[in-house]
Amino acid sequence: MATANLGQIAQVQTPTAVRKTAQPRDNTMVGEYASGTTGAAASRSDRYGGHMNPPLSRTNAEAHLYMDLHPCSCGESRFPRQSAVVALDDGDLASRYTGTCAGCGRERAFVFRLPPVIDAAGTGFRYGGDEPSQLLDPGEWLLVADAYAGQVPASATSGEAAQRARTALTRAVAALDEVGKFIPAGGSAVPPDIFGSDRGRQLHQREPGRFRRDRLTAVRDAYAGMLSQLG
Repeated sequence: MATANLGQIAQVQTPTAVRKTAQPRDNTMVGEYASGTTGAAASRSDRYGGHMNPPLSRTNAEAHLYMDLHPCSCGESRFPRQSAVVALDDGDLASRYTGTCAGCGRERAFVFRLPPVIDAAGTGFRYGGDEPSQLLDPGEWLLVADAYAGQVPASATSGEAAQRARTALTRAVAALDEVGKFIPAGGSAVPPDIFGSDRGRQLHQREPGRFRRDRLTAVRDAYAGMLSQLG
């Protein structure tokens, strides 16, 4: 099991460029929290990384974030990503991303199920619609928000520094929104049994109060206020 390095978010403020190419209908994906498989060695039985039900990715941004957080076994997360739409055995469509690891040259492949209906683009950046993510749990989303917020310089009022700050804060706000989607209607906090990753559970165990609706709203409002000051 590969351990995601959330510090690598500093290198992924914008998604890795994707080039759409014609791909054979041989689908390979990673497990829920595993690194990409070596496509050359993948057999029919492990076309989906041992999982015959690829997870849903609501947007390209969410898929790229997931890949950025699940590095190769050598530790490198970067690889030039080519994408193709492929058909799954059940007839649904999926996005297949392939490429060669920039660190060790290993072939990497990820497959994400496409939503049956593409959510209409709203205003601003977001990782998905109103439904909770199937790729990251609320603890991981909060770690993503923390990592992006940590990139904001103490003083960034103009030029490239201000642009980097806007990008980081925009993604921090979007990640906080993802945490809130796990709170049931009328609920006051994320349920403790909904965390599916070790790092997500550990964060909740250390700081359960950070998953309260009022705390999330306060932090989001603070980030949004910083964004408005940047213009």
